Amino acid sequence: MKLKTFTFIFVFAIVGLVAGMIGCERAKRVVQPATQPGGLSGEIPIGVVLPQTGDLGPGEFGPGALVMENSFNLALEEINTSQLLGDVSLKFIIEDDMSTVEGAIEAFNKLIHQDKVSVILGVWTSQVAKSVFPIAQENGVVAFSPVVVASGLAEIIVKNGKLEVFE
Repeated sequence: MKLKTFTFIFVFAIVGLVAGMIGCERAKRVVQPATQPGGLSGEIPIGVVLPQTGDLGPGEFGPGALVMENSFNLALEEINTSQLLGDVSLKFIIEDDMSTVEGAIEAFNKLIHQDKVSVILGVWTSQVAKSVFPIAQENGVVAFSPVVVASGLAEIIVKNGKLEVFE
């Protein structure tokens, strides 16, 4: 895939997430200062969870998820310099999942509970996504991965107060 096409896809995905997030009530509470009730301003933190170490991190067999991280950063730079969001800018908080499900769970919990993000990007494998997407769902956080394709991920719902995953 050509770099321009790859970049366009990530820019489009992030802009779509931001547009959806701006309409989200939790995002409004996070980014809307009490002194400026008329509009959004400030910085929106977005979590990014990728394998930076371990078997799937950059190493002798290739760049691993570093390709996705570089694409995210390129899209972030383009979005923030474009002024499309006005006074709002995006900031990534990047966490290493250490190429393990346990590392990803720890990273998601930190981003959700400590960093208070409303959106988490990344997740390199379907196995990790199946473990962490329910955590995001339970906490009202949007989780998105441009590379996982396992069936059933879109069907994570909360039914009668209990999380269920349908495959």
